[in-house]
Amino acid sequence: MDEAPARQVGRGEEAAASFAGALAATGYMFPLIKGTEVVAGALLLSNRYVPLALALLAPIVVNIVAFHTFLTPVNPIAWLVLALELYLVFAYRAAFRPMLAARVDAGAVASAGAEQARADRERGVNRREPPARRSVTR
Repeated sequence: MDEAPARQVGRGEEAAASFAGALAATGYMFPLIKGTEVVAGALLLSNRYVPLALALLAPIVVNIVAFHTFLTPVNPIAWLVLALELYLVFAYRAAFRPMLAARVDAGAVASAGAEQARADRERGVNRREPPARRSVTR
């Protein structure tokens, strides 16, 4: 019987295997990445702290796209994940605007937060409690 020819491992596949092996060899990187993905995914699904979840996922998504662009055959799912991340960042762009300011006066930010809290107290708004839900009767 003829043996099946050994599968040729391409240069990109070798590099991908080396990269994954290096991450695994650290002993902490894969659990850290997967833990971050699970926590950020739960935040996105629960619609809580969405801008924070997007900021946590951004470097992971960039690495996924780079991995599938430079080390393995192109995977359209990687680009889909990037497109979804960018769509959500665009949808929540107002939350990122202060973070992307070129210059920020820390005193002005603190006083603006204090003014907002004072205005909320005057209106009787408590941002720590979720808004009351109205019951709908039919």
